[in-house]
Amino acid sequence: MTSERRDKKGRSGASLTREGFLLSEMKLVAGLLAEGESEEAIIEAVAGQNLFQYPTTTNCTRIARACLARLQVLESPALVQLMAQGTPAQAVQVNLVAMMLAYPIVQEFLAKEIGGRLRAFGSSFTAMDMNVFMTRYQVENPRANWTDATARRVKAALATCLYKGGYQEKGSEELRPVLLDATIEQELRARGLTGPLGAFECL
Repeated sequence: MTSERRDKKGRSGASLTREGFLLSEMKLVAGLLAEGESEEAIIEAVAGQNLFQYPTTTNCTRIARACLARLQVLESPALVQLMAQGTPAQAVQVNLVAMMLAYPIVQEFLAKEIGGRLRAFGSSFTAMDMNVFMTRYQVENPRANWTDATARRVKAALATCLYKGGYQEKGSEELRPVLLDATIEQELRARGLTGPLGAFECL
């Protein structure tokens, strides 16, 4: 299944605002998957033992399911293993790839908007640019019928992807390219998951 087909059934931008970047949670869930635990057992352990170490366990099941959904779209035990046991940089990039495959707006934003700017030698991305992107995305995607408050949260989640992914320093407008780890690139190409490649300096 290609990333383009998967995007049609992706998670919503509104769900992105409730879930966030989830790097540490993704590493934990990926580690359990890599050890052979079933999804049901992982959800039960996360919620029952509060493995995420949240102040309360109210959101544990929901976040565990969100992590599993991201890992599922990778369709790659190798990438799950990198998420669990790779370097910090590899884990961040696998998480970004999983987010692009799971949330259509993240792929549209990183692979097309940000990647497109970098390929055109753009050196900045401003708050005004974010507003223009969001307006265009909502016009082109009628299901993204968000309230102003939800749209603001979506923009904040996308901005988090920029600085946690290494594209911008927090609070800066300067854009910088991100080189995709060679192991991740090879696995994505082998799996035919080429959509996210546009977000990285590898094309």
